[in-house]
Amino acid sequence: MDIKEKNWQTLKQKYPQIYERLLALPAQSDYAIIMSSKEGIVPNMKNLKTGRLFYNPVNPMAEVHQDIKNRKLKVAQFNVFLGAGMLYHVFALYDLVKVQGGSHFIVEKNPDILRALMEVVDISAILTHPNVHFLVGEELPVIFTTINNVLTATDTKFYVKTVNFIEQAVAFSENKEYYLNVVRATKDAIKEVLNFFGNDPHDSMIGIENTLLNIDEILNNPGIDQLKGAFKGRPGIVVATGPSLNKNVELLRDVTDKAVVVGADASMRVLAKKGMKPHMVCSLERMPPTAKLFEELSPEAFEDVYYAAAPVISPITYQTYKGKRIIVYRNFATFKWLDIEKGTLNIGPSSGNMAFKILEYIGCDPIILIGQDLAFGEDGNTHATGSTFGERESTYYENCLLVEGNYSPQVRSSRVWNMFLNYYHKDVLNSQAKVINATEGGAKIHGTEIMTFKEAIGKYVTESFDPLAAIKKTLTYPDGETLTAQRKQVLDKVDQGLMTCGKSIELFKGCHALCMEYIEKVWIPFSQGQPYNEAEGNRIVTELEQSVQIFRDPDFFNVLMHYVQSYAIKTMIEVHDITARDLPVHEIQVNVVSILKDMYEVMIQLIIKMEELLKVLKEKLEAELISG
Repeated sequence: MDIKEKNWQTLKQKYPQIYERLLALPAQSDYAIIMSSKEGIVPNMKNLKTGRLFYNPVNPMAEVHQDIKNRKLKVAQFNVFLGAGMLYHVFALYDLVKVQGGSHFIVEKNPDILRALMEVVDISAILTHPNVHFLVGEELPVIFTTINNVLTATDTKFYVKTVNFIEQAVAFSENKEYYLNVVRATKDAIKEVLNFFGNDPHDSMIGIENTLLNIDEILNNPGIDQLKGAFKGRPGIVVATGPSLNKNVELLRDVTDKAVVVGADASMRVLAKKGMKPHMVCSLERMPPTAKLFEELSPEAFEDVYYAAAPVISPITYQTYKGKRIIVYRNFATFKWLDIEKGTLNIGPSSGNMAFKILEYIGCDPIILIGQDLAFGEDGNTHATGSTFGERESTYYENCLLVEGNYSPQVRSSRVWNMFLNYYHKDVLNSQAKVINATEGGAKIHGTEIMTFKEAIGKYVTESFDPLAAIKKTLTYPDGETLTAQRKQVLDKVDQGLMTCGKSIELFKGCHALCMEYIEKVWIPFSQGQPYNEAEGNRIVTELEQSVQIFRDPDFFNVLMHYVQSYAIKTMIEVHDITARDLPVHEIQVNVVSILKDMYEVMIQLIIKMEELLKVLKEKLEAELISG
């Protein structure tokens, strides 16, 4: 098998979409491979339209090697290659820098370049490498989603401060704006990942505390897992409260028997004022003000509307909602630790994102979006008429930006909405369902088909099947014996959690003492003029770095990681940033010790608070088991 055939077969197996993209290219390429007559000199690439060579005509690889050396890359765990060229920068990086694991993204706007290089360069090993991701001819939302997915799932997130953007000069200059947007998309993906894992452990503690206080809600109510796939192939409708909802909300009145309707929590009041109801309404916000969305609604408004909430919400919100519940877990370690199965979804930051994931989980296809503007209305409004906090919420007018629109080139949005929009890009691109954006205004969600709500109804929402009756028939509630067994199970988990907290506190106290030993035995003598004791510094720093392996321990991960992960990830990012710098050994080591010392101090205090919370839950469960 020759190089060309091997490359094409490998591409077809690993990247079928790119394979089809290359097949669709015109037969005549705009790029030619220039072979050298000199032995040991690799081929060059030429743009036939401009006459430009991609590399030095004398020795292409020597030029690339020098480029990589000039960058002085000490850490190469997260690399984004801007332009493929002949992939010589990829080869050079592996040749010159210690690359182990990590994530490497090869972004090329022009598929014709990849087609040309596959004629003469064997790239089959790179195509199949598990840590390398090819993004060829992709739109920016796909690039954002791919990088976001990889960072979320891997340790590459710890290296986000050391990301390397490595440009192929000619490819970059030919599509400069595109590659600058790739850089922005990468940075947006980094921000969204860090936001997903939390910015403040105290915020995470609120969610965990709410979860433990809501333990009776979790135990007593059915989970969304009972409805998994129950509506396969049936249409679903997400109702959000963007200003465009005013245009088509009345059409919803006649289709609730023909589609599963899931509303964002803010939609409850808007629909109730019009005498309409969704089948489910969902919430995920931890703070008590969410309860205001349900205040002063009539008892009838709650009837036959299931509250599909993540139990991180405030107990006050549960108390305010006077209808039946369905428990929906977010993909947090706390719920895995509880081990009371209710159904776990990878949910974005808004209740609209959550409504979409619920419909996807229960099998709906297509999923139709209405009121999901994620942008200001033409009149400057932020929300539909009748919204709890009014039609012009002031917080959305801060930090505005322009994004692509459904019916206009650009619409005005906000940073908060853009965060929700990015998750929609990700969710839609990852979904197997057809997604119809019938918002009739607002921001464009890539991967959706745009049509009016009336058109979507006429095409997809035509058959009656009584979703409410199906939900009622499917859901079951635990009996007394099951509840007692589950309380005992949770109590055992709490006892194990208390043991994990105790062991972790002792470990971090020992590590903190080791940091003090470094200061006393290594740093103070050095600061007083003695030679730096690099051997002792290496010993202590190595031992400290090994301590962070506790973050991978299953018990620590399930009991504590969701709580402390924002601080843990921030610390590891700072450590890797320091080690990547071109600094003397003593400066690197003292900075690493200082960062870890601060982390140990914070971790000890955080885990003590978790201990206190678990002790309260233990007393509650023991009292309930005694009372029967």
